[in-house]
Amino acid sequence: MVSVLVLLSTYNGEKFIEEQIKSLLDQEGIDIRILIRDDGSSDRTVDIIKSLQKSGKIDLVLGENIGYAKSFMTLVHLAANQVADYYAFCDQDDVWERNKLKVSVIALARSRNEPALYLSQAKIVDSNLKPIDTTFHKRKVDLGSVLEHNYAIGCTMVFNENLRLLLDINLADMNLTCGHDSWVYLVALAIDAQIVFDLNGHVLYRQHGKNVSGKIISVQQGLNAVKKILFTWKNARCDSAKKIIKSYKNRMSAQNYKLLYEAAEYQSSIKNKFQLLKNRRMKSDYLFVDLLYKFSVIFNLF
Repeated sequence: MVSVLVLLSTYNGEKFIEEQIKSLLDQEGIDIRILIRDDGSSDRTVDIIKSLQKSGKIDLVLGENIGYAKSFMTLVHLAANQVADYYAFCDQDDVWERNKLKVSVIALARSRNEPALYLSQAKIVDSNLKPIDTTFHKRKVDLGSVLEHNYAIGCTMVFNENLRLLLDINLADMNLTCGHDSWVYLVALAIDAQIVFDLNGHVLYRQHGKNVSGKIISVQQGLNAVKKILFTWKNARCDSAKKIIKSYKNRMSAQNYKLLYEAAEYQSSIKNKFQLLKNRRMKSDYLFVDLLYKFSVIFNLF
């Protein structure tokens, strides 16, 4: 039976963590183990996890608070101590449908010895698991589009050992400003890993008002997202390009290197900025996002 190691980072998640873990243990057709790193919770999260360890499927690591992105990528490193065919990121407050992992590994079965990443849509639900929306975002699976605006949903991601090995680098060499999932998706695209995007959702992606990230479902959330893209994440995409080049240059195609170099060096000259603005790969399926991207490049916010 195919084995999957679920990588779950927790932080003050006592309200939903038990329901989430039980949905993991109910996965069908998979030999599952769960590696949890608690990021310094001060509530009952750790006690709840310990009460569920009788399943024999859960390993728990306690850590200091370093933030969710670093916590997840620390789990990628810790996973080297366990044997698994595939690895899956998992948030603490969702619920997985029983076939979630089975569908993922079937989709990745053709990857053989190549780095491979699966991700999918998500089913948006409220705190009581009542459906809000059945889709998340339109997808254009291309390095330029994702570099412009990254819609990665970490809790849907499953990847093989070949990609895990490449992701296991020093935390200081990663740009985790925009999240671990955004970093993983960019790296996978930059090195031309096999990418499988599933138009169907198999995760009940709970939106309860305290999510670290998630679906934009109100005007205020939309405004906050614009503010985050332009100011909180100021030059985050440029920094990501620089760090990906530093760590993965020898694994990139000439085309991907050229694009990332333009993004990394766009501030160094008017010529470089113009090159990035006219690059045809820097285009999403959303006019507003494309305009926001051009604004950020012109005003050195990219």
